[in-house]
Amino acid sequence: MATDLTKNTLAKGIKLLEVIAESGDYHGVTFSSIVDAVQLNRSNVYRYLMILMELGWLERDEETLRYRIGLHLLQTASTSYKQFDLRTRALPLLQELSHQTGLTVHLAIFHPPLIVYIDKIEPEPISYMQSRRGLTANCYSTALGKAMLATLSDQQIRSLLPAQLPAMTPNTIPNLDILLVNLAEARLRGFTYEMEENEIGIGCVGAPILGFDGYMVAAISLTGRIEIMKSDQFCEFGCKVAETAQQISTLMGYRNPNGQTQASHSGRKGNG
Repeated sequence: MATDLTKNTLAKGIKLLEVIAESGDYHGVTFSSIVDAVQLNRSNVYRYLMILMELGWLERDEETLRYRIGLHLLQTASTSYKQFDLRTRALPLLQELSHQTGLTVHLAIFHPPLIVYIDKIEPEPISYMQSRRGLTANCYSTALGKAMLATLSDQQIRSLLPAQLPAMTPNTIPNLDILLVNLAEARLRGFTYEMEENEIGIGCVGAPILGFDGYMVAAISLTGRIEIMKSDQFCEFGCKVAETAQQISTLMGYRNPNGQTQASHSGRKGNG
């Protein structure tokens, strides 16, 4: 009897997680929407939500009272990404990109206003770089985050970020208006970049990965010392990261019907 009760309780908790995760809304899901989806007593749903929040599997925006998948769950999942379809399909291409350029390659997913690193390919161990699997960073100060932001509309970006952006370094873009101009240029260019905006001495170029439905699912970046990234090879690095991102998108089932760059195509479509 106790086993059946435990199984039933666990199943209900997992169902709540599935409803919130499958909503695809970065802003989260309202309590009423969750209750309607799972068709459980409101008090029981609230109790399950509180437990999941306590465990770090869920988060609640205290202004909107919307629920979304918690950062702890994403970080825990990042340790098992060898079995994750995106990482499995992307890994050979990421390794080849690192081999061709001699630079570090990152793969990250979006958890606004943060990104979560889920893979890192290095030509050799590099002690000066802070990034690692499971680590988070701000989306506005990284090429990875900018690549994912570039797939969203300006209105969506304004709903995710404050008008004034906290500085990570003296080179961090200071406000949202300047960031939006930066992203508009990136959509035309086909890749994003940042030069010492997130970490002094480090520069990156990035590009988004799209899924079969045309929505952004992740991003990749090439990262190296600032003197290398600011060299004559800058455009070459940007084109290579964009090309690799497009190849991974194709492996994920994406088909671009109009021959546009990924950022410009998905930016018009929007993503919640």
